[in-house]
Amino acid sequence: MRKSFGSAFALIMVALFTVAPTSPATAAGAIHLHIAGQVGQKAVGSTIIFGAEGVTDAYQWSRQNNGCLDLRAPKDLSLPGWGPACGPITQVHDVPASGSFAGSLPLPALPAGNYSLIYTVTQDPSAPGPDFALQLQWNFTIASDGTFFAISSDSYNS
Repeated sequence: MRKSFGSAFALIMVALFTVAPTSPATAAGAIHLHIAGQVGQKAVGSTIIFGAEGVTDAYQWSRQNNGCLDLRAPKDLSLPGWGPACGPITQVHDVPASGSFAGSLPLPALPAGNYSLIYTVTQDPSAPGPDFALQLQWNFTIASDGTFFAISSDSYNS
């Protein structure tokens, strides 16, 4: 079927006005956090994937990290490779000036209970905008048999 110039023009106009008004070159960066697991699956060893892409206003100060992966547990736990830097069970990471960083690690063996996994990147407080940090959160419950009982995400700026 042959289309007229008018219908082709209308199609082009619809396409132009449905594209996001902010180009990728000017869009603000973002962070990501994911637990590669599902309800009913064994929790231990599930991959935690986290990082930043284009967060060029990540606060750069000497000898300190601007990224924090925090595991909040129902009681005090001590896990190898995790320390108390930002919270009770934490790993710190540095998002470089380029604004891009990616990391992953396995979920450690955890007893049954409710947990929150929070990834935060501190932004430069002198940068324009209302937010001092980007933050993502996953909440999950581990059943007595070591499987995920529930997994949900929560994202917000702090």
